[in-house]
Amino acid sequence: MDNTNSSPKIETVLVALTQMTFDRLEKRTGDLEESGEMETGEPDFWEQAQYRWEMAGALVEALRASGRTAEIVRLPQRSFIPRDISKAAFAWRLVDLKESNGRPIDLVVCLDFPAWSLQHPAKCCWLTSLPNFVTRSRSMVSPGDYPSGHSHKPISLTRSDRQAEDAKAIAGLLQAERRGLAESRRVLAATRPLAEELARRGLQVEYIPVPPDLSVGPTDPLWQAALKRLLKEPV
Repeated sequence: MDNTNSSPKIETVLVALTQMTFDRLEKRTGDLEESGEMETGEPDFWEQAQYRWEMAGALVEALRASGRTAEIVRLPQRSFIPRDISKAAFAWRLVDLKESNGRPIDLVVCLDFPAWSLQHPAKCCWLTSLPNFVTRSRSMVSPGDYPSGHSHKPISLTRSDRQAEDAKAIAGLLQAERRGLAESRRVLAATRPLAEELARRGLQVEYIPVPPDLSVGPTDPLWQAALKRLLKEPV
């Protein structure tokens, strides 16, 4: 029996991520200290954001090369402190991405939290790191959890000297993070170790790898294989 037409063809795709960096603005020491950043030598939050931005661009180009209409949607986030992340999560929640100019949006791919707070009937989350409600700390993440060449860690929201306001914001963020994933039609993992860890934590997840080198062309076989699984086309 031919099931290729059992579901509508995906033609319009939005890739959602939070704009956490501005290329022409330097990082402020105060923001790093307040966000709980430690001098560990590991890639910091800004590097994570840069990787996801590069991934978003490469994904959109691959989608367009496959004949889809694809765009990036970004909302700004002032800093990595909990109250600013909360504001960004709330902003994402208010955005209606079900259609644009009367044209329905068939799929929304979220690459980070708070972006996956948005509401859409065909929302999927493509994770490149473990969610905070799973890890609660960076120490539980191994370098193998992330795509080659990028040791991305989850945003650490815990800190012993947090004020009561931040503690309340952290609790709300962890709840919102879990809710956003639970609302998703699909949760994807960019690496096999990440997929296995998420499965051990009780999450239903699909392993769809991201090309280790994001500079490969949009028609590269690695991207084409990923898109066939992302768009649920027969291989």
